[in-house]
Formats: sequence, structure tokens, C-alpha cells
Amino acid sequence: AIFGDVKCDEKKVVNDFKKIIKECVNVFGELPYKRYVFFSQHFAGGGGGLEHKNSCSLQSGINTFDSLSSYKGYLGLVAHEYFHCWNVKRLRPAPLGPFDYDNENYTQLLWIAEGFTAYYDDLLTYRAGFLTEEEYTKAFAGSVSYVLHVPGNNVQSLAESSFDAWIKYYRPNENSQNATISYYTKGSVVAWMLDLEIIKNTKGKKCLDDLMRLMYNKYFKELDRAFTFEDFLQEVNTLVGKDMSPFFEKYV
Repeated sequence: AIFGDVKCDEKKVVNDFKKIIKECVNVFGELPYKRYVFFSQHFAGGGGGLEHKNSCSLQSGINTFDSLSSYKGYLGLVAHEYFHCWNVKRLRPAPLGPFDYDNENYTQLLWIAEGFTAYYDDLLTYRAGFLTEEEYTKAFAGSVSYVLHVPGNNVQSLAESSFDAWIKYYRPNENSQNATISYYTKGSVVAWMLDLEIIKNTKGKKCLDDLMRLMYNKYFKELDRAFTFEDFLQEVNTLVGKDMSPFFEKYV
């Protein structure tokens, strides 16, 4: 459902969405819903989105379909919010569901909920054929550069960034760059590093896809409960074949 004063090739948009959907299914192995709706709202200055269990809200500019670069960025947003259909809305870190809607919900695991999703949005867009290898690596290099050069990376840990989202990430000020780090961006870099660790230690037989699918099947489908960091670490250790505690102690 597309809202706003925009014109697009609807058939192409639908076909492109299908390609992204297919890549998400390749990660998790199934569609977890009977019906899913993309609500795409277009207005001046629009940007961002919000995931729901069987739909998502996409907010984008009125020039989204006017250039190839803006359209590719839009497809990255589509991939991000749609990936949440599994990661967050079903495979969920404690205490992200059931929600206490009267109070703030604190968790140290937003780097998995949002960071891993941020890693997959460009990766899935690349896998679907919308980004060239050069475009993908250039975009991801920007994330790595941010983590390496933002002073706040030396002040705030990734777990703290997640826990303090209510009072810091959502309330930025002129000193935020010096005191904080984004759990979206650093979380995506940690996801990439973990992906490489899994690939290296399994001699290429496994990757982060396997971890996400394993977690989804176990904690959502079998146990139907939120997972803790201890649960996550246990599954990583089993998949990699060694204790990965030092990795998370250093980077999270």
C-alpha cells in the first residue's frame, strides 16, 4: 500500500519486493505469516520505518522512485523492516515481548535486534541483485569507518548503548558523538565479525544465516520464549565449536 504524491512502476516494485522476500526466506526457511502488508508512506523529509508482526510501516521521501540511488536506499529500508518479521517480532531478545506498554522496556540486546538487522538489510539487498559488490562493500566500509573513528566508541560499550537507548540514543545532543555509539551501526559491524568467525571456524560450512535460523527455530518455534544473552552465547559456542565469551567481552 503506497501513500503519497509519488509515481512508480508498481509491477517492478512488487517484483523487487518479492526478490527481497525470497532472500529473507532463504535465511529462515519459511514465511511465518498468512498475510503481510507493507505500508509505504512518502512525504517530504520522510525516512525510517517500524516493524510489526504481520506488517511494517515504511517512511520515505517523495523522490524515492526518481533516481536509482534513492530507490536502492529504499529497498534497503524494505529489507530492514521486513527482516524484523523474524528477528524481533518472533525471535526476540528479552524483554522485547510481551511488551509493557506503560513503561520503557530495557534490554542490553538491541545490538542483536537492530544491529544484526542493519547488517542484513544491505546484505539481503546485495544478495537480491540490487547492489553491486563494489556498492555493497563501499556502504559497509562506511559503517566500519564510523565505528573506528567516532570517539564515543571508546566511551560507551555496545551493551550500554542498547540499555541506555531511552535516555541517550533517542535524546541526542551536541556531545553524543563523543560519548555514545550507535547499536545499529556497531551492532552491524559485530554481526559481520561474528559471521566471519563462524565461517572461519566451520571452514565455510556455516555462516550467520545458520545461527539466525537455529535461534528462530529453537526459541520462537520450539520454546516460544524470548532469549537471553546466555542463550545466545550458548548457541554461538555450539555452532563455532569454542567459547566465544572473549569475543563478546571485547566488542560488546
